[in-house]
Parts: sequence; structure tokens; C-alpha cells
Amino acid sequence: MNADEQKIEIEAQAIIETLKEQRNSALDQVVMLNAALNALKKKVAELENPAASTRPSASVKRLHDDKHEESAAD
Repeated sequence: MNADEQKIEIEAQAIIETLKEQRNSALDQVVMLNAALNALKKKVAELENPAASTRPSASVKRLHDDKHEESAAD
């Protein structure tokens, strides 16, 4: 292997390592985004069905109470 081939091999290995690092970083981001998506799905489900939630948030409780007050006023 001559000097030019060695230089190309070293550069190729550096590029491969960079790509591996970028892939790992992208995979980490996918994991974090998936966790955020799951949290949002859970929150949407709680907002759509407050009775199914073990502890509805204060805003959900207010919305629920407001609906009951409106029903009682009718």
C-alpha cells in the first residue's frame, strides 16, 4: 500500500467514525422524540377521557366542573 492509499484509508476510517457517531446521535434523538410522543399521547388520552386518568390535572378538573355547572344551570 503506497502513501496515497494509506492517506485515503485513514480519511475513509475517519469518515466512517464520524458517520457512526452521527448515527448514534440520531438514534438517541429518536428515542427522546419517541418518549415525548408517548407522553403527548398519554396526555391527549387523559384530556379526552378524564375519568380514565388516575389523577386529572387541575385544568382537566376545571373543565369537568365547568361542564357540570353548565348542565346544572340548564
